[in-house]
Amino acid sequence: MNAEAPAVQGNAGGDIYGVKLDVFEGPLDLLLFLIRRDEIDIYDIPIADVTRQFLEFVEMMQTLNLEPAGDFLVMAATLMKIKSRMLLPADPDADEDEEDPREALVRRLLEYQQFKEVANWLEDKQDSHRDSFYRGAALDAGAIDEPEQDPLAVYGSVSLFDLMAAFQTALMAAPKADYHEIHQLEVTTEERMEVVRSMLEERHRVQFSDLVSGLPRIVLIVTFIALLELIKTGRALARQSGSEGEIWVYRRDEDQTEPGSESAPDR
Repeated sequence: MNAEAPAVQGNAGGDIYGVKLDVFEGPLDLLLFLIRRDEIDIYDIPIADVTRQFLEFVEMMQTLNLEPAGDFLVMAATLMKIKSRMLLPADPDADEDEEDPREALVRRLLEYQQFKEVANWLEDKQDSHRDSFYRGAALDAGAIDEPEQDPLAVYGSVSLFDLMAAFQTALMAAPKADYHEIHQLEVTTEERMEVVRSMLEERHRVQFSDLVSGLPRIVLIVTFIALLELIKTGRALARQSGSEGEIWVYRRDEDQTEPGSESAPDR
């Protein structure tokens, strides 16, 4: 028997908290994330493994009550259809040049990846031109004396799926109750947001693992939702050094721009 009967509250009305993630990525981004993380050949996708991992992320999104999960369910159905077609025995009477069931998906992924690369290239160009001064342009002398930039400012941006992968690892490591006394554990998103903000106020930045280590499962889940809300509203941002590096969470004040950028918070 589970020892905890969690009551997760996100607002005064006591409703289950949901985070609307318009600023985050969609199902094609998740597929590209899985392909990049596992170093998969995009032209030879192991559809069974990718489908299983995709469904694990969708299950996490449903657990966290993330609103755009419907779009991911459509993609999950597409992956399941491709998987079932690949499991069927080959039709001996079929044309030898019959299209690979994965081919249409690969074309979509390549096209989408190309658009993202162009968008990132344009963003990089904008950043480089921002630091250029043309003849006759006004020079901000005060900027010359700016303090040295935080070393973590060079870290890469973190996607929703990077955070969810770290959350999945923390969830698997979360302590499991081994007693039978039933009680209600009430934890609200607002409370966990305040805890995260307090840690960031004290330390300016904190490792993601430090935010979630040792927490009971339900508290960990609500803490992750709280972190997503802080990032979405621009009060925190996440950075990572390389695809396997530790994720760091920064404090972000209302009038503070992202380290190394003058743009809005990560996606």
